[in-house]
Amino acid sequence: MIAEATFGKALHMARLHVHGPVFMEKVSFNEVDFEDARVDGVLLISGATFAKAPKMNGLHVGGDFILEKSQLAGVEAAYLMFSEIGSNLDISDSLLPSVDLTGTRVRGEFRLGSKYHPPAQWQEGAKLTLRNTEVGALQDHPHAWPKEVDLDGFIYRHLGGQGAAGPNDILNRDVFWFREWLEKQQPYSPQPYEQLASVFLKAGHKDKAEKILYESKERQRREVATGTAILWLTILKIFIGYGYHTVSYLVCWAMAFIGIGVVMLKLSTENPFNEPWKSDRGAMPMWVHNLCSQRMVSSVERFLPLIAYSVDRFLPVVRLREYHYSKIELRGWLVYYFYFHQMMGFILASLLIAGVTGLAEK
Repeated sequence: MIAEATFGKALHMARLHVHGPVFMEKVSFNEVDFEDARVDGVLLISGATFAKAPKMNGLHVGGDFILEKSQLAGVEAAYLMFSEIGSNLDISDSLLPSVDLTGTRVRGEFRLGSKYHPPAQWQEGAKLTLRNTEVGALQDHPHAWPKEVDLDGFIYRHLGGQGAAGPNDILNRDVFWFREWLEKQQPYSPQPYEQLASVFLKAGHKDKAEKILYESKERQRREVATGTAILWLTILKIFIGYGYHTVSYLVCWAMAFIGIGVVMLKLSTENPFNEPWKSDRGAMPMWVHNLCSQRMVSSVERFLPLIAYSVDRFLPVVRLREYHYSKIELRGWLVYYFYFHQMMGFILASLLIAGVTGLAEK
């Protein structure tokens, strides 16, 4: 244990092997080199100050690595790349510069704050790099992140850990918070969204997983896509919600087009259904008269043929009643509208297939 010490020169511990824990409390470092060192127990650095960037690449810690109540105010960046932490990595309650954890493996929690640990604080312009970093669980505080992060390749199996109750429970946060968190990653990469969605799905939060994947597609359309890709993603967004709201969106669109078809028929002077409801099946059935008032029957007689025709012409491939095709003859601009009406039925059916089979989500 080293306590209340000052190292005016460089402290070289590179490739040192300590068969036990290392505790450093209230220590001032000019320069410290932990590269490729091995500590079999806990490595605790508490209340420390650093004048220069600590070198910790390739560090192996068998237990927890805790950096708490420390200041790296005069340091541009700290590096802990390609390291192995046997338990938890805790950087909460410290004032930090940019931190690079590229390729580091943490078997336990990566902790930036919790109910029991104040959040990490960051210098202006600091960046947290977690490229290809792998941790067992991610435990943080809502305000523990810098303005810029690199999450590309960042893998975590669980959200939340020790002290995750209450407002610090990351798993129960609103999707809006996660959207802002993922947008700290510049430029856009789909992997952080897919990683988060997979963790939500395993935790039983299917709705959140789909919302995160929706946000990924929306950001791709907004920031990355060009040319025809923008058009295609816009179509998927409008009609099927990128494949994550396929049925609900398409039901609304189908009802809208069927309703428009009815309105077009009603407004046209060439409406072939101006006569009361009669067809190859005769007049309105008697049971309808028995159940409804005469006013309702009159309304049904006026609108039911229009609805039935609009539905039949909208459905692709299927013909519900041959009467609509063999006996009804459209005239004027109605002919051209129902060409469009039928075409939209085919398009929406194709989008339904794409959404159900998952082609729209790729």
